[in-house]
Amino acid sequence: MKYLNQQSTIDRQRGAAAVEFAIILPVFLLFLFGIIELSILLFDNAMVNYSLRVGARTAALYKASFSPTKNLAVAEQSAKFWCDSSLIKFGGPSYSPSSYLKFLKTDGTQITAQGQFDALNQGDAFKVKLAQSYPYSFMVLFNFIGLGPVNLNSEVLVRKE
Repeated sequence: MKYLNQQSTIDRQRGAAAVEFAIILPVFLLFLFGIIELSILLFDNAMVNYSLRVGARTAALYKASFSPTKNLAVAEQSAKFWCDSSLIKFGGPSYSPSSYLKFLKTDGTQITAQGQFDALNQGDAFKVKLAQSYPYSFMVLFNFIGLGPVNLNSEVLVRKE
């Protein structure tokens, strides 16, 4: 008789473990995938910042002997290349708007022509920022709870050399 009571207690404990597992598993998976998505978002944000730094550095340093007046175009190409080649997109479209970078003087006025950029003296500071926000929309959990896509923005201050 005592043996039967011990056996039913063991069976009830096994069932309790299955119920606890079923309750904890969705919470654990939500937490795990939230960490993964946040990590991807932070990585993409770092890559957008890095692509801006590459574009800004290219604009500050690029001096081609055959065409010294194309700093801005070459800087924009190099920034687009870094951004398109290093972001985690999971097969999504590449982000290449017609104007990827904005070049600004320190007072906030935009440098729109190569001549304005060439007029900057060596050591003058200028800003480079994204012309548009980079829409990061992979985040399934954030879309599910209604926060929508996250826009990544960046700005870099460099000196012309």
